[in-house]
Amino acid sequence: MPLPSAIGWGTDVYEAKFLPINSEGGIDVPGYPEPATDGFGGYRFNGPKNLTLNLGAPRAVTNVSQGRVNDTIYLPSTDAKTGEFHLSYIDQELFSILGSIKRRTDIGLASIMPFGTDKQGLEIAGSFIISNLAWHDENGAGGWHNYILPRTRAVVTMPSMDENALDVTVNLSLASARTHLWGEAVTLAKDGATQLMGYDYITNDPLNVWAWLADGSEDTFLLDPDRPAVADGDALSLWNFTTGTEITGGVTKSTTSLVFGSVPTDGDLIIALYEFEL
Repeated sequence: MPLPSAIGWGTDVYEAKFLPINSEGGIDVPGYPEPATDGFGGYRFNGPKNLTLNLGAPRAVTNVSQGRVNDTIYLPSTDAKTGEFHLSYIDQELFSILGSIKRRTDIGLASIMPFGTDKQGLEIAGSFIISNLAWHDENGAGGWHNYILPRTRAVVTMPSMDENALDVTVNLSLASARTHLWGEAVTLAKDGATQLMGYDYITNDPLNVWAWLADGSEDTFLLDPDRPAVADGDALSLWNFTTGTEITGGVTKSTTSLVFGSVPTDGDLIIALYEFEL
């Protein structure tokens, strides 16, 4: 399978996901008693509608004398780096996770979630991934276009009630990362920079991120059962986040699993970025 074109255009939203991260920026995979073989791919938002990135305009600094502009220098924006994300559904279970609060089901047959609590400002950190519903390259060939924001916090605002359909606003704060979602350091040699707030990620087939926390005994790790990988093994990139290195050998890849020749070390965070069959 060839590399996708780096030129294209798209429309609408296919899906958006939030993957909780730990203090090191690694995906916070549930540990014991969750089996190491099963893996974790984060939480999907229900009814994603649109994302607006607010990265700020460059600051213009001008050299003025004798009544005219002699020169202009652009410097980076000092505005807050944020995103505004909209949903068409309330999702109490997911909103509770994002806000570090609890959903209750012990009052009659009701589902209850508090909001406006003293946990405001203590929302969990995570990585945000969003994909276009449709994408064409410059020749009209299809593909998939994604944004990955590696360090964000998602703050949910409960919607108003009026004659219009509910519209849930989720404000995203963006922070700089020195490490990629898969554990590799951001470097001048490969990225042309040492820090980033996000990246544009184009693939031939839809993108999935799946992570496992090794337990020192399992050698077989299952991919997302609802999203088997495409047959081209080159479309699956496998990393050990703990060591920050790509795993290029000693593993047998299939469309549904990875089998290691040597058992990964207990506590190692293994991450697969792969394209899947719809």
